Amino acid sequence: MSIKCAIIDDEPLARKVIRQYLDQVSWLELVFEEGNPLEAISRLKREPVELIFLDVKMPGITGLEFLNILQNRPKIILTTAYRDYALDGFEYEVADYLLKPISLERFLKAVHKIHQTELPVSNQLPPQKPARPSIIIKQDKKLYKVFLDEISHIEGLKDYVKVHTAERMYITYHTMQGILQDLDSADFMRVHKSFIINLQHFRSLEGSIISLGNQTVPLGRTYRESFVQRITNA
Repeated sequence: MSIKCAIIDDEPLARKVIRQYLDQVSWLELVFEEGNPLEAISRLKREPVELIFLDVKMPGITGLEFLNILQNRPKIILTTAYRDYALDGFEYEVADYLLKPISLERFLKAVHKIHQTELPVSNQLPPQKPARPSIIIKQDKKLYKVFLDEISHIEGLKDYVKVHTAERMYITYHTMQGILQDLDSADFMRVHKSFIINLQHFRSLEGSIISLGNQTVPLGRTYRESFVQRITNA
């Protein structure tokens, strides 16, 4: 993410030095440079920036007077040949103060300090873990949050289904096709007209019996070929 910059300095050579330094930092984008501070105020309204390299001593108004006029002040790095202005600059809460002639090392130190404070919050925080997928099941007028990875299998009972986990079993009003769509996960597969299994819990297949750890379910004949392909290609 780049930081948009402007150079405001009446000295062409000084602007050239800063421009050359900016070219060496990929995340700094020069929007404009201006030698007339009064004209710079108008340009900032049209071309807003996040960082200004501002000369202190300029004809017309000084850099510090410019700061008094400026509204919605961005980050400011003062540039001047006069060391005496340093204290005044920090009273204006500027980000840094560069003494001319400006060295590349000192320039980089100043801009990197700003870069650290301007990083988006998302870049400062550790990556968030993805939400653990779950489904809401209604049973006896109560809603339960059940994590998908805890479901071993689902058993159909006419207009109801049994949702089996290691801890308990839920009975809810649902169709087999409907709950399969609600699960919306590649881990679940229908293996019988009355059974859906979580492939993460699959342990073995013997004949037409699927083992899911401590529980078993039948494998329907019409589902056998697709199921075997699925587990052998996993």
